[in-house]
Amino acid sequence: MVIKMSTIINKTKETLIILEREKKVKPMNSQEEMAAILAIDKLMEEVVRDYQVKDTKSQITSAAVILTA
Repeated sequence: MVIKMSTIINKTKETLIILEREKKVKPMNSQEEMAAILAIDKLMEEVVRDYQVKDTKSQITSAAVILTA
């Protein structure tokens, strides 16, 4: 009996090499780029927090509807 091991396929390195060769990627390490990255991170934190609040309120409302039905 032969047991075949699963193969993990990861094309990340290959894709990055191709993108670098085609000059489609570059390091984002200037002051302006870092500021933009931080601004996006802050915005995403706010979006996640807002989603969590809405999700919690939705769950509470759903529970109330089920209890009163």
